[in-house]
Amino acid sequence: LMMKDYFTFNFGQSYFREFVTSNGNFPYTYAITAGTLPPGVSLTQYFLFGTPTAPGRYDFSVTVTDGTPDRPLTLTREYSLVVSVLPLLINPPTLQPTEVGRPYFLNITASGGIAPYRYRLGSGRLPPGLTLGSNGVVRGTPSAIGTFDFTVVAIDSSAGTSMSTTRDYRLEVVLPVLSMSPYVFPEGAVGVPYSESFSTSNGSWPYRYEVTSGFLPRGLTLSESGVLSGTPTAMGRFEFTVAVTDSSTLFGPLRASRQYSMQIGPTRLVLTTRRLMAAVELTPYSAQFDIVGGTAPYRFELVSGTFPAGLTL
Repeated sequence: LMMKDYFTFNFGQSYFREFVTSNGNFPYTYAITAGTLPPGVSLTQYFLFGTPTAPGRYDFSVTVTDGTPDRPLTLTREYSLVVSVLPLLINPPTLQPTEVGRPYFLNITASGGIAPYRYRLGSGRLPPGLTLGSNGVVRGTPSAIGTFDFTVVAIDSSAGTSMSTTRDYRLEVVLPVLSMSPYVFPEGAVGVPYSESFSTSNGSWPYRYEVTSGFLPRGLTLSESGVLSGTPTAMGRFEFTVAVTDSSTLFGPLRASRQYSMQIGPTRLVLTTRRLMAAVELTPYSAQFDIVGGTAPYRFELVSGTFPAGLTL
């Protein structure tokens, strides 16, 4: 009689062992005849399986009986099963920077030891506005910028003397960074009305926009609310910088800027005349083709087909 190992295990992990018997006659039956198995582990047929729910050392005896009809053979063997506990660890390993005035949420978790876990602040201090709950949740809205160092303690639920571990953290609280869009402007055309709007995220509304360098295309203006509009009057590529200022009061207004390059091209020609009025044979005739876009004067030419005899373009 022996126990065949499939894999090692720890507290809280699945456990599976197979008993193997040689000699004697099949079938074999197995029974726990002394001691106890770890809670959560049971014997079924010739398998020990389950998930141990308590660590410790468990001594027990297994008796196997073979299938000899008249005088079955038996054998008993003693075993010791140790359910170990994994070291207690805290995650995440590091914290990403966050922004002042922005709601913050972090779930600190532990592994190893015996759940459930509870958490507390060991040393240092959290950023003002944040709190650490006993469930490991850090939440709140940071109200000060800076770098804050603190230690989190995790305590498991081991019977007797609880296991505990610590992890040092550094959380940097920075000013928000304004994000302005669009990144590029669509091309405009001379004589065609143009309108595009800026938008900004982060910071505090309302936002104020202004051109701080370069030149807008002639005919366009930028409003303080961020609307670039007008009718371009000249072709070319125009380089300019737009700055945005928010309405923050806690740490003063936030500001950001972006450089732009905008192309103004000629207006696309469109022949708007779709149908000509009817003509009468031997009667004087005149009709005008209308066009929009481009730059006057215009030149017309026949590119396919023929006019009625007697008419010219």
